[in-house]
Amino acid sequence: MESKNILESELLQLECHFTWELKENDLDYLENRLLDEIKFGYSKYKIGFYNHLAYVKFLQQDTEGALKFLEQAEKTARDNHAEDFEKLIIVTYGNFAWLYFHMGDGPKAQSYLRKVEVICKMFPNRARLTALIPTLYGEKGWCFLKAWNKKYEEINACFEKALEQEPDEPEWNTGYAIALSRSERGITRQNTDEETAAVNQLRRALQLDPENSMIMALLALVLKQKTESTELAEQALKMSHDNPLVAQLVGKVFRLLGEADKSLQILQAALPFTSSTSILHYQIALNYKSKVRDANCLTKNKSEYPQIKKLIEMEIYHLKQVAQQRPSYIWPQVDLATCYADLKNFGKALKIMSSLFSIPDLQDEEKQEIHLNLGKLYFYRLKSVHVAVAHFKAGIQIETDSEKRKQCFSSLRKVAETLGRGNPENGLHFALHGFIHQMNNSKTEAIQFYEKALFYDKGNEEYLKALSDLHHPVS
Repeated sequence: MESKNILESELLQLECHFTWELKENDLDYLENRLLDEIKFGYSKYKIGFYNHLAYVKFLQQDTEGALKFLEQAEKTARDNHAEDFEKLIIVTYGNFAWLYFHMGDGPKAQSYLRKVEVICKMFPNRARLTALIPTLYGEKGWCFLKAWNKKYEEINACFEKALEQEPDEPEWNTGYAIALSRSERGITRQNTDEETAAVNQLRRALQLDPENSMIMALLALVLKQKTESTELAEQALKMSHDNPLVAQLVGKVFRLLGEADKSLQILQAALPFTSSTSILHYQIALNYKSKVRDANCLTKNKSEYPQIKKLIEMEIYHLKQVAQQRPSYIWPQVDLATCYADLKNFGKALKIMSSLFSIPDLQDEEKQEIHLNLGKLYFYRLKSVHVAVAHFKAGIQIETDSEKRKQCFSSLRKVAETLGRGNPENGLHFALHGFIHQMNNSKTEAIQFYEKALFYDKGNEEYLKALSDLHHPVS
């Protein structure tokens, strides 16, 4: 037992998938996506994807499958990158060591641990197992990207460390560009003429690897400039017309440029090229969602409603495909529930939305999204103010800062304003403003609003408790 503990202590010093504290959800989807990356992607080093697949297989309790992918990683490194074999194999050997440890084969685990130690000593001043070797940090960054890890500061730091040593390596520049583009997603720029760090890095990556149609398509997506985005997207598609990873990005570009029909054509043509079709189906559904929105804005003639219904039904079909392939992915299922609400099938909408809470390991932002949409459903469709308020409050009380939490605040303000317009002496109107100030740590304003609420709704226990908490906060 003591020798096992010593071995485990040594293994914990390794940099590999088993020590990176990955939180992998939706393993079947991730497996298919990694296989698509190997088949269609532009990664110079496929080794990292084989390593990641091995870890996925381990989590699926398929140790034989895990061993096969690690063997494939070693073979790929030896056959295709012999000159860099030692640098590229460190993570693979670390994964081998951990896998054999979990299989109860201590001697083999020890053997691979020693192989890592020997390799690390080959590099000047890098005898430690956590040595700063560019390929190691580059692979770690790619691993977190593919796991959709949202710790972008950590991901960016991995690529920055790799680029310190190898500034012109296309692989690390590409990964860094993707990481920056994700970390900037949703950020509103004050000066739209100034190019962001992500755009600059995408241009840098494309300069180093001009045949990389994935980066070309991603640059088109991030730019949001019609002329250049269109040119880049069309060029990327021309270079890789049978690549579903490129088609997904190009389809999204044209949807955001307002060309839903062109986007649909591209996305539907890509479906036969991959078994992992959920992301394509989702992009197709979002196009139908855009067409529904546009039709609702333009239509004044009730005779056009059947056409809108048909568009919603097409959106439902594709969202169901996503839900079937990725049952733990909540965002398309929220859209699916909204579609049923649009068709006035509120029972179905509520059933889908409420069932999402039972998905294991929901992230805080996902819970906020569900509460936000349930609140909207109850307030706008079912006219149930108190239930809507309870959901908006629940989303706000999940204190993880996110865009969804901000939207819960905004929705609750709209409820309060609606109540105030309808009846200025409504106690709930003031209480909601009190709650909003309370959650924003504006104590004085919160007390004033709750006191006004009590003036119109004397003896309300909820308001009395809120005032008590504000006057006597628990330390």
